[in-house]
Amino acid sequence: MQLAVPVVAAVGGVLLLGESLTPRLVGAGSALLCGVFLALLARQRKAPAPSR
Repeated sequence: MQLAVPVVAAVGGVLLLGESLTPRLVGAGSALLCGVFLALLARQRKAPAPSR
């Protein structure tokens, strides 16, 4: 989840510092989180099944 740090920082800026929430910020954050999700999903699919 370290890849989501920029999104967490941006949300913190909006909530704590009063930064404006722009459509560009929302779009970029959404794209980043979707990319992280896809990367994690791909890694999970490549993992070998546990042996019994």
